[in-house]
Amino acid sequence: MRTFWLIVGVVVLLAAAMAVVPMMRSKKELAEAQVATQQAIAAREQAAVAAKTPETVAPVATPAVPAPTAKTPDAPIKTPEAAPVAESAKPVAVPAPAEPATKPVATTPAKDAKSTDAPINEELLSIVGGNGDPAAAKADASAVKEMPKLETLPNGTQKVDGKFIIKGAGTKADPYVVSWDHLVSIQESFDPSQKKDKIPSSISFMDGTYVKITGYICFPLYVPQPKELLVMMNQWDGCCIGVPPTAYDAIEVQLRTKVGEDDRYAVHGSVKGKFQVKPYVTGNWLVGLYLMTEAEFEPSQNAGN
Repeated sequence: MRTFWLIVGVVVLLAAAMAVVPMMRSKKELAEAQVATQQAIAAREQAAVAAKTPETVAPVATPAVPAPTAKTPDAPIKTPEAAPVAESAKPVAVPAPAEPATKPVATTPAKDAKSTDAPINEELLSIVGGNGDPAAAKADASAVKEMPKLETLPNGTQKVDGKFIIKGAGTKADPYVVSWDHLVSIQESFDPSQKKDKIPSSISFMDGTYVKITGYICFPLYVPQPKELLVMMNQWDGCCIGVPPTAYDAIEVQLRTKVGEDDRYAVHGSVKGKFQVKPYVTGNWLVGLYLMTEAEFEPSQNAGN
């Protein structure tokens, strides 16, 4: 009996072993399969990483290629030092002295020195008022900028172009003292009706300077305290008595202050102020020529008589 049960037990054990061994093998195979799959996944990931790494490594490797730059600094260091020094030295040494050397010579003509002594209006003969005829009153530009021949006499006066005597310096404190013969002489070269359009330098050089002149006075009618007047070479009452003035022998004057009642009836006196040569032309007719602003009026001793 014991032997029977031993045999039965051995058989049962063999059966159990036969059943367990396949199970263990299947588990081992599953484990191996899992490991294989994990290795395959890892291999794929490494392959993907390997596929990406060349892209990133390539740009990094390219900048490193300029290893020859270690040699290039040796050559450029010598050439830039020699080239800039030579180039910078040449322009600084040559042009710098050359420019100032030529400028003073070009900007110091005798005409510039004279022009500062007597300022000239650059807009002379540009037709004041807007109603003038540019063709009739256009002046020669050279005459505007030209200075006349000035000769200083022993008594301190000056002779202009060997004809006219003037006193003073043309400043507000020491104005030019001029004569009517001097002012009237302009009609020899400036007459729009005769197509003469040149302002002589003997007149134009006084434009913008201060001038004093003595003559007959005519105030506006019916103005109790006038601030304007007309100084003339000939006497005229504004209506019927005397010789009516022309543009050549009269000056339109704007006073700085109004004239008082006592001086209102003066017929003769002197005025001094800023002198201007401003032709006013309508058609071929010269309406006005001389102006004076910022003026002061001083009646003669026989004013009103």
